[in-house]
Amino acid sequence: MEVTKCLECESELMGRIDKKFCNDQCRNIYNNRENRDSNEYVRKVNTILRKNRRILEKLNPK
Repeated sequence: MEVTKCLECESELMGRIDKKFCNDQCRNIYNNRENRDSNEYVRKVNTILRKNRRILEKLNPK
């Protein structure tokens, strides 16, 4: 029988056969690292949009 390991901390997993993480903390850390690039891009776009909205609000207060 093959021993599965946590994708984050690589500790041995007990329980379900298809289990990927040992706990919620490892799952969150892993997913946050995987999604970091897309999150940074979205953050940059949101900053630009926020700045544009402020400019438009000054030019057209209604």
